[in-house]
Amino acid sequence: MIQLLLEHSADVNSKGREGETPLTSILSKDKYFSERLVESLLRTEQQLEATESDLNRLVTGSGHSECAIQICKRVLADNTHLKPTIETIRLLLAGIGYRNSEILRLLLARAPHLTITLDIVKQAKNLESFELLTRHGSCIEITPDLMRSFLDPLELELIKYSVQSVPEIRPPPAVVTTIRAILDQPETEATGTVYEHGRRFRP
Repeated sequence: MIQLLLEHSADVNSKGREGETPLTSILSKDKYFSERLVESLLRTEQQLEATESDLNRLVTGSGHSECAIQICKRVLADNTHLKPTIETIRLLLAGIGYRNSEILRLLLARAPHLTITLDIVKQAKNLESFELLTRHGSCIEITPDLMRSFLDPLELELIKYSVQSVPEIRPPPAVVTTIRAILDQPETEATGTVYEHGRRFRP
């Protein structure tokens, strides 16, 4: 029904009995959270009204799909009043399989007041996310203790970034020992890549 109404230029911000918009309806029920419906919203030229709850649902569900990324960008562009919270950032980072940092960049730019803690930094799924989080606001100071925290679970890329970004700080012995043990393992001559428990590390 939502698809049919959108195809016939219905008001995308019309509210139901409980004040829900088509966007809210699509996001609030898993069975309606289909990319086809979301793409229909993207095709409309009308401004999409959204709430913080809508934004949180977007970053939680299907956060790794291109369609979800596009609707997040549209929602942020159409709703300049939306201010992401720490919970929004946590939901985004906790998204299963989430690897794209573009939405994280947009959210942090919208909320310069947020205080990023070490606990949040440790949820970064990739190097770019780590960099965005550590440089946001007051910044997270990269110290030997921070490097050591990436040993369990082992996050080689984050250790590598930490070491490279502050060469004046000596990595703690535990980090050095772990990296040396990995480098001592057989490596593929063609790529110079070391494999350990399914992880890759390029020295």
